[in-house]
Amino acid sequence: MRPVVLSIAGLDPGGGAGIVADVKTIEAHGCWAAAVATTLTVQTTARVGDLHAVPPRLLRAQIAAVFADHAVAAVKIGMLGGAPSVAAVARALRGCKVPLVLDPVCTATSGRRFLDERALARLRAELLPIVHVLTPNREEAGWLAGLPPSASARDAANKLRGLGVRHVLITGGTTRHGVCEDRLFSADGVHAIAHRAIVTDRLHGTGCLHSSSVAARLAQGESVLAAATGAGRWLEQTLEHGVAFGGGGSPDASWRGAVRPDVAARGHAP
Repeated sequence: MRPVVLSIAGLDPGGGAGIVADVKTIEAHGCWAAAVATTLTVQTTARVGDLHAVPPRLLRAQIAAVFADHAVAAVKIGMLGGAPSVAAVARALRGCKVPLVLDPVCTATSGRRFLDERALARLRAELLPIVHVLTPNREEAGWLAGLPPSASARDAANKLRGLGVRHVLITGGTTRHGVCEDRLFSADGVHAIAHRAIVTDRLHGTGCLHSSSVAARLAQGESVLAAATGAGRWLEQTLEHGVAFGGGGSPDASWRGAVRPDVAARGHAP
């Protein structure tokens, strides 16, 4: 049996981000993907238009239905849309015993902010305390922690871990000599995860792909450090070799060349 990974995120009709991209990533890693929509969006690979949050009651019912029918091994959380959605997801997952990976979709690649201050307060108080791995970029980490832009990644991670997050994986560190460094902050210290920096404008949905890869690897029993390292390398290879879709550039999450052959083969097995 393949491990089941649940994605809880927004619906991008073009498939470059959100639950569609998550499902493709999870399946490419050899897991079974389940998906719950938090928000219906009108967007392209270049810009985001209208957003419509799924009613909290329906959101909780979707999550309950998946857990009632599947032995979920990991959960990836993406766009939440607003305070009611944050509260609904936190309530539905309270007491969950599997790893929860949160990609804090604070802004779109185009710059649009998705979480207001009320939603942020709910996120800090109700959702972060149950998150296993948080995957913000440097800017998102500081904003989530309530720190000024000048704050260091370490300060932001320490503040976030103080709110209950077990592991903070800050992505997109300073690039030097063609190397990009992610940093994993955990109870046992700080781990630098280096990978090649790929210069590309195919950035739509990359945070979704990365966090879904982490969740899939955790579902397969990898340690957090191994999952973070593998996800970074998988995204690097996908950006370098995968075909881009859409006018704004969305990497192909279903491309299997970046996944180990044995894992890719399992993606076709029952």
